[in-house]
Amino acid sequence: MKHLKVILPMMAMIFAIGLTFATVNPEPEPKPEIPENESYALMYVNIDGEWHEIEVDCEAGEANCRVVFTDAPSEGTFQVYNSQSLNDLAEGSTGVKETQTPFPSN
Repeated sequence: MKHLKVILPMMAMIFAIGLTFATVNPEPEPKPEIPENESYALMYVNIDGEWHEIEVDCEAGEANCRVVFTDAPSEGTFQVYNSQSLNDLAEGSTGVKETQTPFPSN
């Protein structure tokens, strides 16, 4: 009984430390894969000779992908590119895609 006041807190500390290791998952959870047809891809538009990144879903198809900005100061469609090259046109479904990406300002 003499050492009970010292031993009980020490045992509680040891058990608490042991429980922290017992509740940790040693293997990280895998990230869920987003199907390719349901994801937005990082694409580029060339506005007044400057490249701007946008996120747009061009879907599958053989037509040139074009986009319109919802907050554009003037109406107009822009050609979408896979990279910052005028020779790398993005292909997609027919029709103009609308993007919520803010209109790029130079």
